[in-house]
Amino acid sequence: MADVFAGRRLPRKQVLLTYLRACGVDPRSDRRWLAAWYRLAEQRTAPRQASEPKSHTTTESVQRILDEALAIRDAAERDAAALRAAAREDIAHLRAEAERESHSRHGIHAKLAADIRGAGLVRVGSNYLNELEWEELFAGVRQLDIFVAYGQTWRNLHARHLYDLAARPGSRIRVFLPDPDDDIAIAMLADRFAITVGELRRRIEATRHDYELLGRPAGADVEILYRPGDRLYSFYRLDETAVLGMYSHSRNRMPSIPVLVCRAPGSLYQFITDELRNIEQQSRRP
Repeated sequence: MADVFAGRRLPRKQVLLTYLRACGVDPRSDRRWLAAWYRLAEQRTAPRQASEPKSHTTTESVQRILDEALAIRDAAERDAAALRAAAREDIAHLRAEAERESHSRHGIHAKLAADIRGAGLVRVGSNYLNELEWEELFAGVRQLDIFVAYGQTWRNLHARHLYDLAARPGSRIRVFLPDPDDDIAIAMLADRFAITVGELRRRIEATRHDYELLGRPAGADVEILYRPGDRLYSFYRLDETAVLGMYSHSRNRMPSIPVLVCRAPGSLYQFITDELRNIEQQSRRP
């Protein structure tokens, strides 16, 4: 060892490895020591290669290849361990994100369900003429409030229900129509429906006449009222159920429009009830 430390002798590789481990150096992670040993070994053996047995050179080459292969394997194992650790972190992160998203969706759904219950919303549709269960809505109704522009199609479709309701003593039918004397509102509605002002007034008067014909001495109280101003939506209140239909800004008749069905004591039903109260105060009898 004195010759080794004095630089007069190259130690055997095993001695070098043992010494490095004793000094706390890992030859697999720090390859500089073995690389230097190989360089010195080649320098010391170069002049004697012709006289040395071929088997000795082959053994050193095989050992060098094995050392390199072990180093590659060790590096691959370290890389694989790092990849596994990263994959575990990614999986944990994705799982946490999925749980947060699930909780968020659950919270949104819970809030939506609470909003629906609070509004008293029981049905959402896109065609109020024949998609809704009008047969059930009219069953046993005592009070019907109608707020429309003229609503000829709806009235014709439910003529039988209206006739039956009008025959019930103590019942009431109120119909709120646009005031034909409100020139501005009539012009706006006529433009929306792509008809002339005169045609709109004719349809309003025809609607009033048809509903007045429902009245009979022993039947329901039928009342027609004119309200000035534009229509932003139409609605029908049947006792404690209301049907709210939107209007389209298109001048063409739309095949479907959003329609909401709500019941008391929901906030949406209360909105329609409050609207009716205000509309009644603004209306006049023909």
